[in-house]
Amino acid sequence: MGILHRRYTAPPRLKKNSRLQLLLAYTNYSIDEEEALVAQLLARRPEAIILTGGRHTEKCRRMLQKADIPVVETWDQPEQAIGSSVGFSNAKAAEITFDHLVHKGCQNITFLGGDHVADTRGFDRRSGYIEAAKANGREPQLVDLGEPPVTMESGPEAFDKLKEAYPNTDGLICVSDLLAFGVLMAAQRTGKNVPESFRLAGFGDYDIASISIPSITTVAVQPRQIGEYAAQRVLEALKNEDQAVGGHISVDTKLIERATSS
Repeated sequence: MGILHRRYTAPPRLKKNSRLQLLLAYTNYSIDEEEALVAQLLARRPEAIILTGGRHTEKCRRMLQKADIPVVETWDQPEQAIGSSVGFSNAKAAEITFDHLVHKGCQNITFLGGDHVADTRGFDRRSGYIEAAKANGREPQLVDLGEPPVTMESGPEAFDKLKEAYPNTDGLICVSDLLAFGVLMAAQRTGKNVPESFRLAGFGDYDIASISIPSITTVAVQPRQIGEYAAQRVLEALKNEDQAVGGHISVDTKLIERATSS
């Protein structure tokens, strides 16, 4: 989450060659923490605010709407954006991953992720997986790992829970590449090779996914493009004071097939 804030006292709107200050805040996946941080940031009279994610507390939404400043929600595709939004469907990202593993012949595909209540975007990927499984006439296989963020250090615990709950897994979707790498390492330590034992896919196209051995199949989401579009939305709104800038900019996702699912 970030806001654009002037270094000098509140002129009416953006002026040519004016200097902008970017303030950053980290919510640790908590919408309650986001609510508190938004209140603090709004007290500094920002000219715009950019949020990661499209789900917020009702109080947070009301504060942002009342502030009457440009608001851009990113990394998501909210049904009712506060202002404008830039992102993609997390559910669709999981669906294309599921379809890929089905195409590779997987019969028992499991989803590994964190606490779906806190990680809203991870929850959307989880929901997309469930819908894809049902659409294919299969029973969803879910393993939850607790509160986010779920990292590569969660790999051993995740792999143990996977073996206990769904030992028949031949295809595995992880909520992120970091978790996928952790699971991959845990599997290798127990003598399970990937993709021979099961096929594996992550999300996010982290650097570690491409340099891992074997390399990890993932979904790329173009984070730089999301940031650039979000900044453009803010600048458009600041330059057109009397005209609201709304709507959604959709950013493409792309499945990248690598060795863990080949």
